[in-house]
Amino acid sequence: MIKADIKQVNLTECLRVVTAKMGTFFGKGSDTRGLHLESIYKINGLEKWMTSEFIPADENYKEKVVKSFERQRAMETIGITLETIEPGRVVLHMPYNQAYTQQHGFVHAGILSTALDSACGYAAFSLMPREAAVLSIEYKVNFLAPAMGDGFIITGQVLKAGRTITVCQAEVYAVNGNEKKLVAQMTGTLMTVIGREGIDQ
Repeated sequence: MIKADIKQVNLTECLRVVTAKMGTFFGKGSDTRGLHLESIYKINGLEKWMTSEFIPADENYKEKVVKSFERQRAMETIGITLETIEPGRVVLHMPYNQAYTQQHGFVHAGILSTALDSACGYAAFSLMPREAAVLSIEYKVNFLAPAMGDGFIITGQVLKAGRTITVCQAEVYAVNGNEKKLVAQMTGTLMTVIGREGIDQ
């Protein structure tokens, strides 16, 4: 067991100690990318003291995500911006634009799906190794209410990160003044791609 003074340890120190001891728990050379800290905390009896987070494989994950997002012409065309990047989580913003509505004035389902897919993709990408690229391989969308509002917040969250496959959940909220309403939800499956010709970050 890891010996640590709970009264004095902070999150950074906990991560340092846990990382140093990973070989003891998971075996030397084990793949710990995207390991959920909740599991580590439970192993070490720290679950009451620490919040649940993911460990990114690349310490420069924010810069990596930003650079990739900036190359997405689809996001630029729709007007979607990247607002928040955390390990295993991103938040996007999309303004209401009549050019992307269907016949009733609601934002088209295809536009919402595009936004949700990117949110899932970049949430997953934030945990991947520096040399990796990300591709979607499957998703399912539920449209829960008409998408009408001043703007939209899209959140992407990793549910399970594996060596090759990552499962994410994304949600779209319509914002009207101070009110926020869930209008669509996606469950997506993403693939970590390394060393494939023609596919880079």
